Amino acid sequence: MLLTMLAITATFYVGIPLRPPSTLRARCVIAATPKTELDEACNVVLTHTNTDFDSLAGAVALAKLWSIERPEVPTHVVMPRGVNPLVGRFLAYHKHLLPIRGFKTIRAVDIGAIGVVDTQSANRLGPAAAWLENASHVAVYDHHSCVDGDINPTELHLEPVGSVTTVLVEELQKHAHKIKLSETEATLFALGIRADTGALSFPSTTPRDGRALVYLMEQGASQLAIAEFGQARLSAVQRDLLASAMRDVQSCEHEGLKVGTVCLDTGRGFVTGMSAVCEELLQLLSFDALLLGITHRNAKQQSFLSLIGRCSPRASAVDLNDVMGRFNGGGHPAAAAASIRLADPADPPEADGAAGAEEAPASAPAGPLKRREHISRQSLEAARAGRLPRPRPPPLTQSPRLLWRKWTSCPERCPTRHPPSWRRRGRCSTAPSSM
Repeated sequence: MLLTMLAITATFYVGIPLRPPSTLRARCVIAATPKTELDEACNVVLTHTNTDFDSLAGAVALAKLWSIERPEVPTHVVMPRGVNPLVGRFLAYHKHLLPIRGFKTIRAVDIGAIGVVDTQSANRLGPAAAWLENASHVAVYDHHSCVDGDINPTELHLEPVGSVTTVLVEELQKHAHKIKLSETEATLFALGIRADTGALSFPSTTPRDGRALVYLMEQGASQLAIAEFGQARLSAVQRDLLASAMRDVQSCEHEGLKVGTVCLDTGRGFVTGMSAVCEELLQLLSFDALLLGITHRNAKQQSFLSLIGRCSPRASAVDLNDVMGRFNGGGHPAAAAASIRLADPADPPEADGAAGAEEAPASAPAGPLKRREHISRQSLEAARAGRLPRPRPPPLTQSPRLLWRKWTSCPERCPTRHPPSWRRRGRCSTAPSSM
């Protein structure tokens, strides 16, 4: 550092250029070299959008399984778009211990095999659905046996269990002599099974889910972490939406079942974790079936309607998966969801003729005015009403404070607050002609 400062000083005062140290030259060369994408062949395991614990746990389990079955190239877990709030909290502490890569860090031409977990629909893969065309091998692991997917996999594993993580944990047990689960992995797999089986309380739960959970506890799953991340906690935004839903929900009786429907407008972008709001509303108001609709806009200002359905064990005859299937959604008979893109509202008709000219004069300001234009509110209101032309901003040859003193000290009290110099030059529309 000292040699560098001496070289700069000598060059500036004496005019003798000195060569910087070799270490500095090397650093400059490295900094000036443009970054290029490296070719890295890999396999990818995809979760569905708005990743939940079951999808993430199944993806990590499949990546660990492929580390033995496909050891030629590394296998990465990619979450295409969005995560559940609880999953986000878990990843804040443990992401560095899992084989997770960002979506934009992987090129489609480098992908060999793709694994899809917890879904059979390409539309639930978000932007990663385009990768399926370039993959040489596609494997799908799912437990939604009543859903017809649109992915044509090379390898399909569809088991009637409560959690897709159960299927992959059973596969890992077959390689127990080669694979050792870490505490983080065992905890994540246990959270995945608990999330999709309701802690082994949902009707879709099977003995296989219970045996897989016992095996994970034997492998060292942390009970403290399960207690912390296993229960959803509503955020402030979710609590506000829950209060609005309790106020606006509509209830009716249908064949002895209490059914509730409610539609909310977030007034902002997509709010994650609305399934927890739906489940909380179902329990608080003792509904047998509940349908929650949420309207929101994405980053491109496109309107969407998210439908979330939940049923209590009493409504065993209701099949929400069939209901959401009509909107290209799906899930379980007692828990399903769908997303519908809404048509953008038509633009309001523009007025033509004299009436339109009176309502919106040509001199009216088209948008919000900047602060540096120094135009008063009275002048702005008069210009909008069409009584005066829109005032031109004064030239900022003097400080704004001095200009303001000139305006307020004007003896004629010009309504447009023009400086006196404008009147002397005849530029003020309200000044007398003599001036």
